[in-house]
Amino acid sequence: MKHYHHIVTNFDSNTPFWHKVVGNFMFLFGITKITFRGNLLTIDDYKKAKEVLQKGDIILVGQHKRISKYFIQGPVTHAALCVSKHRLVHALADGVMCTNLKKMIKEYDTLIILRPKTDPAKSKEITGKAIAYIKNQIGKPFNFLIEEGEEKFYCTELVNNAYRETGFDTGLANHKKFGPQIIEKIIKIKNPLRPTDFLKGNFEIIYMSEALEYNDKGEIVFTGIK
Repeated sequence: MKHYHHIVTNFDSNTPFWHKVVGNFMFLFGITKITFRGNLLTIDDYKKAKEVLQKGDIILVGQHKRISKYFIQGPVTHAALCVSKHRLVHALADGVMCTNLKKMIKEYDTLIILRPKTDPAKSKEITGKAIAYIKNQIGKPFNFLIEEGEEKFYCTELVNNAYRETGFDTGLANHKKFGPQIIEKIIKIKNPLRPTDFLKGNFEIIYMSEALEYNDKGEIVFTGIK
């Protein structure tokens, strides 16, 4: 994982120059820190998460020290899929890549582990297909402008696609309408699937870190340092 300022170069050969400029601007601006406090996830979070994490689980994490939190919003800001023991696959600015649970814990403030609500008889098959799909996407570029297709991905799109390709109904769509169709055609950007949307899908919460709690509306919110 590259959570520091650098130039993103992983674009496909047909990407126009202006697209590369916009992508790098979005990344460099979004990753800028607004506070230099330490990350809130602890070694205890790591130990507890490690105990319950299974292949096929969805990992939602939140980074609340960077400007990107204002654009993504919500208690969690990033999504990944567990593909083997503690190895994860996710989409960052540099593209689809592997990481591990320990590295993820060190970088973020919040953590939620979700598991798909599948038929137990089909669970292993669905999980296997989802993992095979997401592994095949490793190396592909990041989908900065939320474009249709499977040649590039943003994080939640990648995870959602992995399960939708198995025939499992996640209860989610990759893109929601950004606004009136004429506006959508002009700016050609749709409203992306957000990490918090997974909390409304066909998944159950397996683990939630201490910096999160339910408010009086039953919503999960970031509480910060206690």
